Amino acid sequence: MRDQNLKAADTLLALALMPGTAVEGDLLHAISASGPAAYMTAPPKRQSAGYRLEGPVAVIEIFGPLVHRTTLDWGGWTQGYQDIATQLSAALADSAVKVIVLSIDSPGGMADGCAQLAEQIAAARGIKPIHACVNDLAASAGYWIAAAAEKVSATKTSRVGSIGVRALHIDMSGALEQAGYRVTEIFAGDHKVDGTPYAPLSDEARAAFQASIDYTYRLFISSVATNRNLGRDVIAGTQAAVFDPPEAKKIGLIDAIEDPDTVIARLANRYGGRANPQRAAPRASRSSTMSDDPNRYQADGPIITQAQLDAARAEGRESGLKEGRDRLSAVLNLPEAEGREAQAKALALTTDLDPAACAGILSAAPKAEAAQAAPAQQSEFAAHMAAIGNPQIGPDSGQASQSPDAGARAWGYAFAQQQSALKQ
Repeated sequence: MRDQNLKAADTLLALALMPGTAVEGDLLHAISASGPAAYMTAPPKRQSAGYRLEGPVAVIEIFGPLVHRTTLDWGGWTQGYQDIATQLSAALADSAVKVIVLSIDSPGGMADGCAQLAEQIAAARGIKPIHACVNDLAASAGYWIAAAAEKVSATKTSRVGSIGVRALHIDMSGALEQAGYRVTEIFAGDHKVDGTPYAPLSDEARAAFQASIDYTYRLFISSVATNRNLGRDVIAGTQAAVFDPPEAKKIGLIDAIEDPDTVIARLANRYGGRANPQRAAPRASRSSTMSDDPNRYQADGPIITQAQLDAARAEGRESGLKEGRDRLSAVLNLPEAEGREAQAKALALTTDLDPAACAGILSAAPKAEAAQAAPAQQSEFAAHMAAIGNPQIGPDSGQASQSPDAGARAWGYAFAQQQSALKQ
């Protein structure tokens, strides 16, 4: 399965395919079927723009075969560069987002649109920090996107690279002839049917396609070399190979070997918030982020352990409770609260006003007058219970309750009276 995925990892250029034909659709669906599914530890709860928000970190998930525009048809759902760009723009405009993480698990896809997205990501680095996390495949167009981020990390089991371009041509003429079909194409313009699947590829058409492939390859190399601050000869020297994380780090294709949950937790802590520790904890115990791992970098600050997260959460909770208690006491003990206890309690519990502001509001409020209890008309049931010595119970009784024995005798008498009435 790994070999099949790598064969599907090269960037697909639809240069030799007729737009909208069944051949193009079949190829894209075949690649989609072979691509690995993205692994996630967090539930897919997303913002309206499509990205997941973990504290101040916007997580944009990039997975599966990539195309120019997101499509949904009988073959399934395919993610498009346009959709990713839309999520990126929304995250850049979101004031709650301080840093952006691209979580990538893709074998690559079409070249059309990929260069533009990489340029947009690189330009956005000047607005907000952008990190790419390979989880667990960034090949071809998938790596083109990852390399545009300012930092790139990969899990221990990731595969990175395939910096190359290819186009496909399928000659169906032999199969059609055997099936008894002969296709006649009516066209104008000498090159209109270059690459048609109904005839062998001509030498002239092949040369034209190769020139286009070479042009796109140069774009790819230049983009990765610039964004990763590497020489073009270094990138070209990879010869479109796919690398394990240690070799990719040695070449300079990635910066660190660690899992996305750890990256998100560290960035959330650095930029003023916390990712959900319940999500980060399960994978941290078996990731590449052990404290003695020589492959991990510390460019973004020290790693945050689960114990530190728990301690910080407990400290924040205690601090918040103390602040709340102090404010409640300060408001209720204001001189202006005397005779206005109900208003003072409401201000303390339902608003964020400081005690000084509460004092001003209370001073303008009328004091409550002592309520005089009106004599209540005694019901027949109450009169009967009083006659048999019903004990006075509760905070409003006005006197101490009778002893347990007296109460038991009273209720026993009432029960006996009820049984006597039933027998009559």
